[in-house]
Amino acid sequence: MITSLGNIRDALADADPQDKADVYQNLGLRLTYEPGKQLVRAEAQLDPHKLGIWSVSERGLDH
Repeated sequence: MITSLGNIRDALADADPQDKADVYQNLGLRLTYEPGKQLVRAEAQLDPHKLGIWSVSERGLDH
């Protein structure tokens, strides 16, 4: 999946801020900043329905 996106880092660097926000929301991205440690923790909860990843089992189907 990641390979098919190409160089997403470069694409996001030049993207419109609202487009970036949409991408991050669809990734379920959550950033938590800890100022005392100057640390940002990033978590993503990927939902295949939002990312367009589909799988189909063809077991038992006749053509």
